[in-house]
Amino acid sequence: MRKVKRSLCSVFHEEHYWSDSSIVLNQLRKPSRSFKTFVGNRISYIQENSEASSWHYVKTDENPADLVSRGVKPSELIHSKLWWNGPDWLKSENVPIVPITGAYVPDPDEIPSISCFTATTLEPNWAEEILSRFNSLIKLKRVTVLILRNFRPDMKLQPRNSSQMTVPEFRPLC
Repeated sequence: MRKVKRSLCSVFHEEHYWSDSSIVLNQLRKPSRSFKTFVGNRISYIQENSEASSWHYVKTDENPADLVSRGVKPSELIHSKLWWNGPDWLKSENVPIVPITGAYVPDPDEIPSISCFTATTLEPNWAEEILSRFNSLIKLKRVTVLILRNFRPDMKLQPRNSSQMTVPEFRPLC
């Protein structure tokens, strides 16, 4: 949020943050020194950059960030209303700001470590096919220039079949 405020050159009157983890929300209320170094440093950073009262609970099924952490495929993400717009209540006047009450907070050593791995395989497309055929960047660039000469009318600096290439032909397209 600090970076967002700096980049927008704006002052915000209110800031609200949501997490779907009640454990994390309760840990944010504890002194950072009560945790091991790794967790304590992160808790400290959050506490220095936000108010504890600005943190709220969001149900897992209303949390857009949860979609990618649960392995939703990109093709499904494109059509996800939750991903692109957030939960419906975010745009209403009735944002559910529920205060975090004194719930049981386990010792950080008791919190299980969870690892998650998601792998997705896609059909290789033409760009991946071309990239996989070259072991040097200069070879890839030369082939790309030869291909672009056939498809881009603005690249007529050399004859289309010439193996000599000019510096402008190697410049990025954007």
